Amino acid sequence: MKHFYLSTKLFVSLCLAGLTNMASAQKVVPQVTNTAAQAASAGATKELLEDPYFYSFNNGKPVQWQTAGTVTQLSSGDRYSSDTGFGVGIETAAGVEGYLKQVIDLKRTGQEVVAGDELECLVHYCTMASKRPEGPFRLALRWLDAAGKEVSSAEKDFINNPEIYFGRMKAYAELKFRTVCPAGAVKLEFALLVAPESQVRMDDFSVLRLSEKDKTPLVAVLPQFRTMTGEVGQPTVFPVALQGMHLAADQKPNFAGTESSSVMKLDVEKLPKNGTLKANLTVTPKVAGVYVGGNTYKLRFSGAEAENSGSLNLTGYFKKASTTPSIRLKGGLQARTMNAVPGKTDVQTLEFDINDVITNVNLALVQKANGPFRIDVGQYYYATKAGKLYQRPVKVTFAPREAGEYDAVLKVSSVLADTLVINLKGVAQAAASAELVEKFSEDRVMDSRFTGAAWTGYHKFDLGYWRLDGKWNGAGNVTLSAKDTLYYDELLADGVSTLQMTPAASAGKCTAEYSVDGGGHWTALAAADAEGKYVVNTHRPTLVRFVSSASADVQSVTITPNTTETRQVFVEIEDAMLKNADNEPLEVLNETFSGLRHTRILGLKGWQNLTVRGERPFYAWQQKDAAQTVVENEVAQISFLKYGVVDKREHESWLILPTLSYKKAKSKDLTFSLMYRNQTANGQEQFGFYIITEKDGKAQPYYLDLSSYVPAGVKLEADMWFDYRIDLSKVEGLDIDDNFHVAFSYYSPVGGNGTSLNFMIDDVTFGRIDLPELSVDNDFIRFNFQAGQEMTPQTLNIFTDRTTAPVTITLAPSTQKKYFKVSHDKLPVDGGTIAVGFKSDDTKTHAAALLVQTRGAEPIIVKLLAQPVTAGISNVSGNGENALLPVVTGSELMVNGKYQQYQLFAADGRLLQQGGYQQRIDLSGIQSKIVILKLRTDDGIKTFTLKR
Repeated sequence: MKHFYLSTKLFVSLCLAGLTNMASAQKVVPQVTNTAAQAASAGATKELLEDPYFYSFNNGKPVQWQTAGTVTQLSSGDRYSSDTGFGVGIETAAGVEGYLKQVIDLKRTGQEVVAGDELECLVHYCTMASKRPEGPFRLALRWLDAAGKEVSSAEKDFINNPEIYFGRMKAYAELKFRTVCPAGAVKLEFALLVAPESQVRMDDFSVLRLSEKDKTPLVAVLPQFRTMTGEVGQPTVFPVALQGMHLAADQKPNFAGTESSSVMKLDVEKLPKNGTLKANLTVTPKVAGVYVGGNTYKLRFSGAEAENSGSLNLTGYFKKASTTPSIRLKGGLQARTMNAVPGKTDVQTLEFDINDVITNVNLALVQKANGPFRIDVGQYYYATKAGKLYQRPVKVTFAPREAGEYDAVLKVSSVLADTLVINLKGVAQAAASAELVEKFSEDRVMDSRFTGAAWTGYHKFDLGYWRLDGKWNGAGNVTLSAKDTLYYDELLADGVSTLQMTPAASAGKCTAEYSVDGGGHWTALAAADAEGKYVVNTHRPTLVRFVSSASADVQSVTITPNTTETRQVFVEIEDAMLKNADNEPLEVLNETFSGLRHTRILGLKGWQNLTVRGERPFYAWQQKDAAQTVVENEVAQISFLKYGVVDKREHESWLILPTLSYKKAKSKDLTFSLMYRNQTANGQEQFGFYIITEKDGKAQPYYLDLSSYVPAGVKLEADMWFDYRIDLSKVEGLDIDDNFHVAFSYYSPVGGNGTSLNFMIDDVTFGRIDLPELSVDNDFIRFNFQAGQEMTPQTLNIFTDRTTAPVTITLAPSTQKKYFKVSHDKLPVDGGTIAVGFKSDDTKTHAAALLVQTRGAEPIIVKLLAQPVTAGISNVSGNGENALLPVVTGSELMVNGKYQQYQLFAADGRLLQQGGYQQRIDLSGIQSKIVILKLRTDDGIKTFTLKR
């Protein structure tokens, strides 16, 4: 809301003056004259500025104001407030000072100001840019006599002090101060100066002549905000202006902040109760660190209300004694030129020597929009209390999409340290032909995440990742052992025309194979010709590999991809999937996605991982906790996000389970777990779940709406696993003869940086007869609460049978976590006991649910309800002789009316007392201040909430 403090005081004063005139008129006293009315008006609080809210502009300049500098009329969010008027922006050039000024005539009729009158001034200011570290603003008020000469003012050290500049960066601040009219003054020059090379904003000014009743206590301090750098043990001195008006007594300074009493020293003992003075503030840092936000140092004085209490907020950046924070490349190394063909990547790792920093270190990559460089860390965290910086090498990835030379700048910065600027260069050379030639020229360092048994035998060569059991001997020299597999771990999105291996003699010892379903099923090619070439002829995303029958030396592999224009287009999944692909259907399936390679294609035998549009299949993934520190689950993941890339193409991928036998399966239960993360703003992605039947060479998909399998009242949220358990025999409209597939699909109208939503799937099973079961001893927990009172926690026992995974307890919706407190979010496989508490400061009814789950079991919902207790008696109605009117008097409860039985409960649901009809019920044995009374009557149960 607009700042109307001054206008409100003016309005009240005028109203009082008007009421005085009305009262005088009612007495019918003939001596009441216009002169008396004018005298009353003159004593009222009065605004002296013309257009203080900047309504009137001409050619972008405020009409009633004098200005210097480049002036802008501010509107919308650039103003202090959008309620009324506009604002004024001023930009100044080097060596040129700007100002916003208005000269007030103290002799104006109805607005006279005489010697001794007290004026209250108000300005709102904001710094957008300034070369002056203290800030760009300076007060420059002058009282003038009839000759235009300055008249001495008792407040000069505050209202026109050339030593004190001030400002507040990127946010409006409010400054309120006062000045008293000196004898001989006929004008007041009200001016706010702007230092050279600055850009500022100003809004909502005021100069008020105060009535006697409005001369309230006030404290003003300049500057109000200050940012400084310093070194432990080294003092810094800067001037401040202090003003006290109508205080009850002189005031000692109050300091706040870490060791503030020894860090901050003022060279005056007290602020006078009526007076203005100039002082010096000495700041001597004691503890290195960054003091910002709630940790700033503060200078305050008591004696005035909050709206009239000015203060100084000091932001400090203090380095350790005799040190200078520094950031350098480790060992004096330099970043190398990076090389990659379009569509591939090159990675280098940079390490830093970082010393004596006092806060976080930021890493920023500066390049053209959608540039090919990216880094894997944006900030190193500095633990202030421990004085420790948590850093690691930064991985720089060069991933060009088109041929060319690219440049970028990596900036590594921290407060008080010189910014380290690293120039990055990348070269992307298009292949001379469409052929992809793997020369095995270098066994490169793999991604640091790619470790463990699943990565045994993998190497990073020229074209990307390959796997072999043999070894790399040197450039162009790879030895395959007998019955070895040379597998290329990169998806060729448009298919493959031919493969060629050199020498040709080695091709004769190998069978080439391809897969169009992500490695689930492989097809052998005809033998190579005399030149070692194989004909593949696929026009859809393809994987390739070579299987050796004897030891073979390989010099190179040439892959000739097909073109985008000839890529197969599939509209229906039954056309894209492989039918009759499995020799025997499975009676039982149990897939946990464990032991796979993080961020790489799944490649599960018998599974169809189809990339229908785009080139991103389902990946193996290590799902971490919210802090991204601990791997919680190994899963299948799908997302079409690609950082820094604009991709307007549609994307669609399917993950289809191996063929399952409905007839042979001893159980028709299908279970899986699903979670989503990073929902795209206004995204149009679609995740689908299908049953696809197969019969006589034809496939028929059935869509199942997963939302219908989520318990009523539960809304699934991001980062929340839900364990589905679906009995296929009970799915309405589903007709399965025998062979069928379970399928997950994901579609997005765009890829690249236009989408971020991703889904994760885990623990897919079918046909199991040993599925776990869960049970609880209470599926409804209720609290009757009083605002601000913490309720006694209620226990919930969770029982398990045949569980192999921990039990998870999730509160939904998560927004209710601030009210309902759950003691555990996870229990061991054998279950256990949790406690649920509640506390709220409001008087609203709160409802939530506990989702109790373990992988493979039917989820259990425990409803939570908290209802406020109102003072006195609730639910009392009726005036007849049978109306129930319970009244508590001391230790006795009197019930007027007819009922059969009563029960008394505590607010947390515990039964306290019960019995048959009694008009007077003894409460002496009950300690609870809030009790719930339930009465059984001929009309049913009546409930009353009573407060003792």
